[in-house]
Amino acid sequence: MVILASPLSDESIRRTVTGLGDLPSLPRTYEALTLALADPDTSLQKVAQIVEQDVGISAKVLQLVNSAFFGIAHSMTNIQSAVSYLGINTLKNLVLSVEIFRAFKPKKDLPGFSLEKLQHHAQLTAHIAARLPVPKHLVDVAVVASMLHDVGKLILAWKLSDHFAEVLAAALAVSSPAYQAEERADGFSHAEIGAYLLGLWGLPYTIVEAVALHHGPNRVPHQHFDAISAVYAANLLAHELEQPSGSGPNPYDLENYKEEFETLGVWEMIPEWRELAKTMPASAPDV
Repeated sequence: MVILASPLSDESIRRTVTGLGDLPSLPRTYEALTLALADPDTSLQKVAQIVEQDVGISAKVLQLVNSAFFGIAHSMTNIQSAVSYLGINTLKNLVLSVEIFRAFKPKKDLPGFSLEKLQHHAQLTAHIAARLPVPKHLVDVAVVASMLHDVGKLILAWKLSDHFAEVLAAALAVSSPAYQAEERADGFSHAEIGAYLLGLWGLPYTIVEAVALHHGPNRVPHQHFDAISAVYAANLLAHELEQPSGSGPNPYDLENYKEEFETLGVWEMIPEWRELAKTMPASAPDV
């Protein structure tokens, strides 16, 4: 097993996270679901009752199941039926995403940062990752890590808003990805910050590792195309797709990342994956 000491052992990361003050604990509804689902005798009714205790999440569950993305013939208004249709893993992913975006909502608007766009990017990345050739037992890890890969940006926008705004402006000035400007300014990026928090919350090691390395998968060796590789590829595919045409140099042009993809052994798959990304629903429901 690869030890995640390298990306998260930097003392400056620890000081930054601990210096942020109080951070939210593991989201309540997600924790309740995790505990309930640890019991093999937990009924679907019990799961539905946990969801129903949160009006916001209940609304999102019904919004998702009734969206064009699923294409069901009749409107569904019952939480238990919706939970049954979505499945437990999709439900947990949805709940965690909703609660995290709600917990870390920035206190003020920041130039160059949009919560809605970040949320849509997380969804698109997860949709793409789910379709990449990841071993079956790692698909859920890749999807959850994709949904959470930019949680560090939420933390920075919430707790270090002025500094984060300066970093975003610096990235824009030289047409570089935000993480590169973060690394130039601080020596680390939102990837490590987000992973550190997820580790504190006790999320599975595989998810924490994929989040920490979503900009640098080749910092660890790969025996196959794993969850780390999938989150890295899906994130770049989503970013490239989201860049408006005619807006100048695209910092997420996949040609810029050819060496990394070649090291992962998947460069020849990129044209096919680009076409796959284009098939993802543009109007996937916000979660």
